[in-house]
Amino acid sequence: MDKIKLNQEGDIQKHKTSLVARGFTQKPGIDFYETFSPVARLETIRTRSKSEATLYVKKEHDIIIIVCLYVDDLLFTRSDVKMMQNFKQYMMQAYEMSDLGLLNYFLGIEVSQVKEGIFISQKNYTKSILQKFKMMDCRSVAVPFAANENSRKDDGEKKVNSSHFRSLIGSVLYLTSTRADIMFAASLLSRFMQEPSQVHFGAAKRVLRYLQGTMDYGIMYKFDENLNLIGYSDSDWAGSIDDKKSISGYAFLFRSSICS
Repeated sequence: MDKIKLNQEGDIQKHKTSLVARGFTQKPGIDFYETFSPVARLETIRTRSKSEATLYVKKEHDIIIIVCLYVDDLLFTRSDVKMMQNFKQYMMQAYEMSDLGLLNYFLGIEVSQVKEGIFISQKNYTKSILQKFKMMDCRSVAVPFAANENSRKDDGEKKVNSSHFRSLIGSVLYLTSTRADIMFAASLLSRFMQEPSQVHFGAAKRVLRYLQGTMDYGIMYKFDENLNLIGYSDSDWAGSIDDKKSISGYAFLFRSSICS
């Protein structure tokens, strides 16, 4: 399968060819152009894990280099410029590779590296979701989920196309990498992907309406702050109408920016 790799402006960055095993099981309009390979997960890109096979860490005294593998792409960072240059030179000699320069776009995430810190967002991906579901010109709302919304699996309302609903929720869940503000709504609505109703679909469209007015949102990691890791958690105590289980949530902030 031939694919074109684009940058964040939508311009061609390079051409890529992938071998897809058992491609005959994929269906046009659903997953025909998807490739399935052992790759790095998004949570691996943002955090370090000793159990993640696609993440490599080398440490010499106080110098460290971190390398993450995604199919045929390498993402790496370091604490020492010389180590980075040596690693880059070795990899380009050992393999047929090209240096794409400073990271600015990876897995649909836009990366802006400025003097104050690093800002990550998914503005272009958000636009593509709104265009896909014909919500680009919708009226925006202030919050992604109504506070008094009590969603349940069997609400007696007419059912909607489950494939369309799953596609919408899957797209929104991918945004939670840089948009923690929609995590609760996306996670809650994902419970109804088997048999969604018009009420569930309306709640999902509300998330899109919220995104329409907040496309520029993202996460800023500043350089000049203390290395503090702070965690918060909360629960609504038996808030689920279906099984009376509690809905819990947590958030971890690193340098005043959310990381999990």
